[in-house]
Amino acid sequence: MTIVIDCNIFVMCLTSNSPFHIIYKSLVNGKFQLAVTGDILLEYEEIVQRKYSTTTAKAFITLLSELPNIHYIYPHYQWQLIQTDPDDNKYCDLRLQVGLIILLQKTGILRY
Repeated sequence: MTIVIDCNIFVMCLTSNSPFHIIYKSLVNGKFQLAVTGDILLEYEEIVQRKYSTTTAKAFITLLSELPNIHYIYPHYQWQLIQTDPDDNKYCDLRLQVGLIILLQKTGILRY
């Protein structure tokens, strides 16, 4: 199964005392495939750095670059479907590009 994970989910699941840490552990253990773009990786790095530290952000991005279940996608079109929070369009565009079924966001799991 390939999924897209919103940045806020990663922020919540990085610490081992979080109830969402299972998402991080499942990713590291190869339980699912993660689709990302360059823009999404930059957002992951920026937000993790802001919430934790530069060291944590670099370690996280390095880990993502080394995991075999990370798929780097280069979207060919920007749909601009989300008007209320345009920054979330990158997640929607990626989902459409790869035909994903699940998108994890802070507001919940969206199934298509």
